[in-house]
Amino acid sequence: MKQEKNNQYSDEVDLGYLLSKIGNFFKKIAKAFVYTVDFYLNYKWIVLGLLVVGVVGGYFLETSTPSKSKIELVVEPNYDTHKLFYNAIENIPVLLQKQHTDDQAKQDLIALFGEDYAFIRSVDIKPLRDFNYLMKGEEFVEMIETLSEIKDLDWIFEDLEEGFLNKQHLLEIVVVDGDGLDKNKIAQNLINYFNQIDYLQDYRKVSLTNTQYLLTQNDKSITQIDSVMHAAGSLASLKSIQQGVLLSDNSQLANLLEQKTEILDQRFELFKKVEMQDQVIEVVHVNSNAKFDSAIASLSKTILLPFLLIFGFSVLMFFRFTYRKLKSYTHA
Repeated sequence: MKQEKNNQYSDEVDLGYLLSKIGNFFKKIAKAFVYTVDFYLNYKWIVLGLLVVGVVGGYFLETSTPSKSKIELVVEPNYDTHKLFYNAIENIPVLLQKQHTDDQAKQDLIALFGEDYAFIRSVDIKPLRDFNYLMKGEEFVEMIETLSEIKDLDWIFEDLEEGFLNKQHLLEIVVVDGDGLDKNKIAQNLINYFNQIDYLQDYRKVSLTNTQYLLTQNDKSITQIDSVMHAAGSLASLKSIQQGVLLSDNSQLANLLEQKTEILDQRFELFKKVEMQDQVIEVVHVNSNAKFDSAIASLSKTILLPFLLIFGFSVLMFFRFTYRKLKSYTHA
């Protein structure tokens, strides 16, 4: 009985201690709030002055700072030019930084974008990841199987992470809006620059010639298979046909149909390559008036500047208060 009373008393003490701690916590919050209000009331004229200066200054910054917009291009690098294209794009921010001190950087920017390069503020590229496209690619699947056997998949994972194995990529060019700016011309100049590189054009021509040859061979194979199947169907015995090919049963006809289907699939992929890879860098879509959605840029300067001024003043006064407290403590 005595033990039950002791347990009850212990529970009451624990509950009282908890309530006391909660009460002290809310008291600290209330004190902090009162101190904050008192601080801004004591310095109300300074705060009001900073508010006015911030609003006026923010308004002038708002009206004098040119707006920014973004050019978005969905592109498809062909003929294994992904790494070259990425390296060139990722080097552009360096050229933008050096353009005022390095004449070669300026000339490189002119070569890439034309005379409107001065409107450009940043350029970025990222892959539009589509793993369904990757897994449907026969070359990719065969490459994975081969490298799995020799346990050499590291570079595949690196290229997947970088996006080099993806088909489509989003190129973003941030520009300052101004008189004389031609966004379409900037985008076209950049794409033309890559499509006019002699080495890549030579590689493209060789690749297309080889593709055309493979298409011709596929057409011949399909013609031969059709000839065999037509001859087989015209003979009642299905034992002998042209070119001395013997068909002992219907399974051989099924094999021919399967081979024809595979060749037709290959032909379709080769035909797409000829028709849809006309250039080294193909442009799938262009949006010349995309919104520049930087978080800071989207904030009104008439609101942001007063906030920063008052916040900066508050931080300085806090350090002043802390310094005085430490000074009084050390001299105590």
